[in-house]
Amino acid sequence: GRRGKGTKGLVAEKTVHPLVRWPTTLPKRTECFFPIRATPSMSPLAPRRERKMIRGEGALLNFFLHKEGLGHLVPVPRAEIMTQYQISRALEVVIRTNIIQSNTFSQARGFTPPAPLQHLHRHHAAAAPHTTPHHVITMTGAEEPREAWGSRAGFILASIGSAVGLGNFWKFPFLVYGWGGGAFFVPYLLALFVVGIPLLAAEFGIGQLTQQGAVGAFQFIHRRLGGVGAVAAIAAFTIVSYYSVILAWSLVYLVESCYSEFPWTFNPADNSTFTSGEDHFKATLMRRDELDGTVLIVSRIYGALFAVWVAVFLCIFKGVKATGKVVYVTMGFPVITLLVLVINGFTLDGSLDGVNEYIGKWDFAMLNNGPMWSEATAQIFFSLSLCTGAMVAFASYNKPTRHFCSNTIIIAASNSAFSFVSGLAVFATIGYLAKVTGVPIDEFTAGGPSLIFIVYPMALSQMPGAHFFSILFFFTIFLLGVDSAFALTEAMVTVVNDAGWWRHGREALVLTFCSIGFLLGSLFASDIGYWLLDVVDYYVNNFGLVS
Repeated sequence: GRRGKGTKGLVAEKTVHPLVRWPTTLPKRTECFFPIRATPSMSPLAPRRERKMIRGEGALLNFFLHKEGLGHLVPVPRAEIMTQYQISRALEVVIRTNIIQSNTFSQARGFTPPAPLQHLHRHHAAAAPHTTPHHVITMTGAEEPREAWGSRAGFILASIGSAVGLGNFWKFPFLVYGWGGGAFFVPYLLALFVVGIPLLAAEFGIGQLTQQGAVGAFQFIHRRLGGVGAVAAIAAFTIVSYYSVILAWSLVYLVESCYSEFPWTFNPADNSTFTSGEDHFKATLMRRDELDGTVLIVSRIYGALFAVWVAVFLCIFKGVKATGKVVYVTMGFPVITLLVLVINGFTLDGSLDGVNEYIGKWDFAMLNNGPMWSEATAQIFFSLSLCTGAMVAFASYNKPTRHFCSNTIIIAASNSAFSFVSGLAVFATIGYLAKVTGVPIDEFTAGGPSLIFIVYPMALSQMPGAHFFSILFFFTIFLLGVDSAFALTEAMVTVVNDAGWWRHGREALVLTFCSIGFLLGSLFASDIGYWLLDVVDYYVNNFGLVS
């Protein structure tokens, strides 16, 4: 380093963080006093008294840095509120450059720095043993740092698992089929690049910057936007309360796939048995006792629902570092099984006829249809789990300096690729079923739960190795759903945890939300659960999220 012209001062170190630009000279001694009170969470949802202190002290720290000509060293705006990370970066600059010379800084209110700053005191104390307490700030204790993902791959797989769900399998293929075949990809890809990727990048960016869940992240933008994050988190938890029931259905079908004879099997030569799949689906979900109209809990679904929430609890109760390992199974296995289903589907008679109905026809006249564009945009919007708080929550456990643009592209592209390949598996199997029964493909193109629990099981029952592929299929459906379920639950857990309202540990908080989700899901495990689910899903998706 070198001294500036006409300035007496210490020379700044050059071997520092590559993102920080250091001046050539610094003041030798600057007496300063501004006690900053560190809280467990610098959340805007902290109690009002603490919130005022954070605002005032954050502003004072910013003022000091700009007054000393160091404002450009810290990449934070000159705002009233500074997040915990921003204050940490500011203090790192101050400590490294020895600007604050008063030890009253650490003694005034017992300031406890975040763990990443602890090495700074040791470094300066060892490098300059001759300095007095006025040259190096004495700091004791350590604030528990925010948990982080164990690896980038864990974060990416968890985010893909949140995006990829049952909608990729039961909705996307039939949107393509119903809206002109391959022509549907024109508005779909435009929506992906114009709406999907930018919004996903924005959620990742704000989550990483603020290190907060949905509520804290939106309040960082403006204090009155916290309600937007709250609505998103509540809507996400409402969705998972009935989404878990669909996973319970898949567990019931998974168990029934182990029976020597499928309850939904049929005889291709007997047209009267073609409704066996639909009859079994209704019998499984809507059982009634002798008193017609009495709402009963369907015991098999109720037990399966309990198992679903146990699985959700085990996936997230230890934190994102453990979740990052779980997703190697919950997301990796479905990718493998989907490829197996596609390869097996293409070996069946009539599969090419089904694939031709999927992407073989390109009706560009459909591009003049307005609803087609809105459907494509809505599919991108919901498929990427936008505005549910899940992506913000996951990103908040990344390091603030991590590049998120590449992650955004990988996750969005993986979600769309999974949807496309799912369509190949679905329509190859539907083509085979149409060939076996002699019924036109149009008769089997109802998407939604009917595909997974009626059409596909009937097709699987006629295949060679039916039991193996049936077990494989329903286990894949369960894993696809449980990824999305624990992501939506994590969105709510992160909001409450960051707000500092809960003082009993993460495990107890996750258990509480899983218990609430199980109790809410019990409403959908009744004999009217299917209709109740349809009504709640419609209003939550069209008014809770879109609005």
